[in-house]
Amino acid sequence: MSRFEYHFVSFKPVPAKNNELHVSTINDKSVDGFHDGGTPSLSRYANELGDQGWELIFYEPATHFSDILAVRVVFKRPKE
Repeated sequence: MSRFEYHFVSFKPVPAKNNELHVSTINDKSVDGFHDGGTPSLSRYANELGDQGWELIFYEPATHFSDILAVRVVFKRPKE
């Protein structure tokens, strides 16, 4: 039977980076450097995890009208 591990990540817009989405939490723990844009952007982080064998399996934007307030994503890979 296949076994998997999961990685839960939230991204939020960073005003200092023209509201580009950056990592804000990983597995429900806040990430240092988020407020000044010192964390990876969504595209950079997804590609980094993809290189490590993680697959993006879930993407959910939280919006208010047309503004994106946050994005929650889930990555999965087989357990070693």
